[in-house]
Amino acid sequence: MFAVATHSRLRSARFFPHMLRATLAVRRDLASTRGLVRAANAIAGPTELFTFTVWTTRDAMLEFMRSGAHEQIMWRWPEWLSSFWLARLAPAEPELGAWRGRALTPLADRGGPAHAAFVAPAFASHEPRPRDLERAALGATLTVVRPDTPWRWPAALGSARREARAADRAPDILVRARGYSLDGELAALSFWRDLPAAERSVRAMVQQPGLATWAMAWRPLDEFGSWDGRRLRLVSS
Repeated sequence: MFAVATHSRLRSARFFPHMLRATLAVRRDLASTRGLVRAANAIAGPTELFTFTVWTTRDAMLEFMRSGAHEQIMWRWPEWLSSFWLARLAPAEPELGAWRGRALTPLADRGGPAHAAFVAPAFASHEPRPRDLERAALGATLTVVRPDTPWRWPAALGSARREARAADRAPDILVRARGYSLDGELAALSFWRDLPAAERSVRAMVQQPGLATWAMAWRPLDEFGSWDGRRLRLVSS
């Protein structure tokens, strides 16, 4: 099992309708894709989107990337985006709760070899191949909050704001994106200066009544592109 995280920054808000239509098409394809464990397609603002997908195998991920709606729209990204960033991540500990009723820790194999690096074809001519992030000792977390009932949304938003304030105050945080997932969840993707900092952030979280909260620490393996002009491997060193 491994995960792929992406962060996209649009050139302007006028490209948002195009990106939203593309995201919805990709989401429909994901629903019937073999090898997908969980996925979050989140809107962080009128010019910012991020995704997080968890896969059982690298081959399943590559097959999806090179087919269907994803293959068609990825060639439009250089026209729509001012920056695009992607990272492949391995599972780490701890995990809090379950993501839509499923805990991912039992699927994790932390002792096996890393998969070979890959390049997104649409940007292969513009960016170098992904580079090993382990020397930078980065850590990542994904947090997902889903209210049990519609009237729990105020509590969910309050919880997300508190988590955001705590993350912003943390000395070890590098970048963070949070937004509304198209699956009806609040998602937050954070990158930290090292894996222990990411692990501590998950351990500090608590479950709240009426809110299904899931969080997990991850170890980045490689990165591609830039997050709003920054290479996280370079920022962390």
